[in-house]
Parts: sequence; C-alpha cells; structure tokens
Amino acid sequence: QVILGIIYVSAGNRPLSASAISAFLQTDKRFEDWDGASVQNMTRALHAVLYEDNSMHGVIRVSHLSFLEFIEKKLQHGFQIKIQPLHQLMFNSCFTIMRDELKFNICGLKDSHRLNKDVPNLHELISDHISEALQYSSLFWSTHLSKSGLLGADESAKAPVSELLTSTKALFWLEVLSLINATDQGVDILQECAAFFTVKFTQS
Repeated sequence: QVILGIIYVSAGNRPLSASAISAFLQTDKRFEDWDGASVQNMTRALHAVLYEDNSMHGVIRVSHLSFLEFIEKKLQHGFQIKIQPLHQLMFNSCFTIMRDELKFNICGLKDSHRLNKDVPNLHELISDHISEALQYSSLFWSTHLSKSGLLGADESAKAPVSELLTSTKALFWLEVLSLINATDQGVDILQECAAFFTVKFTQS
C-alpha cells in the first residue's frame, strides 16, 4: 500500500525507480527493510498495471492512468495509509536525504570558474554523484509539504525547513539545483517558503 501510494504521490512530479522508492522508504524505521530489490519484486508482480521504463533509468510507470485513479480511490477509502500521511512521509524523507547527501562541490568539479554548460561530461558526473532520490528531494520537498496538511497545523514542518535554509546546506541545495538546471524552480520554492513563514509570523 505504501509503495503504491508513493508511486501515486510522485507521479505528478517525477516517476521514481525502485531504488529511489526504496531510498525514501528506508528513511522511515517502519519500512527500513524494503530495499530496491524488494520494491522491484513487488512492482514486477503487478506487471499488468506497472512497468519499468528502461529509457528513463527504470522509473516505474503505470500502464494506464486509470490505475492511478484506482490507487487514489484506495488511498481515500480502502488502504490503511491515506494521501496526506504519504505526503508527510515524502516530505520528511526528502529532508533526511538532503541532510545526509548534500555536500560542498558534490560532483567534485576541479574548476569553479566554468559555466555548467562548459563542464566536460557533466551529465555523467551528475549521474554518478547526485542520486535520483536527492534530485527528487531537492526539486519536490515543498510540493509534498504543501499537500501534507502540515502547513498551519504543525510546527514540526518549520524546523527542517529552517534548518536547511539557514545553514550552509542551503548553498549545497542550490548547487544541486544549478547542476540539474532547475535554479528557477528553486526560486519558486524560496518564494513559497517566504510567503508561508511571513503568514506564520504574522499570525503568531
């Protein structure tokens, strides 16, 4: 149920491979035994409705959008886990992954004066040094936060965001976004956070 839920809540952002889904699951002690092989075995057992897109590094896709609709209905009325708790799981997992994996000069570039487009083999360096889970986390943590039900209801959401944005990790996060050509998305995320914290501080 949780794996299908993650496939559902990530589908509108970026489909994930079995290994990436496992990386998100393993940040939660309840699911730490679910390695990539376990996730892959589960998804392959549902080969009639799920498939691995080998043209996109094995990300798991649904064979038809109606299966996403089926999962949505189950999350609302059938599964033990619901949609908002899944977004909470993904939000928390994103921050655990960023905390553990973000670092200075993550791709080990030897020259900081070159534009990204001038770095030889940059695509390969990104593939080798920035995990799929970290790329996803850097891009979509705010999306999961906005759908988690935590905004305005739970102060626990503020702590990891503040920890990221008020530390050197913020620079490492921006570096990842720059390397994967997503700086504009980072600006949007920061604007969303500024609006959220302004409202929170005004109300308090």
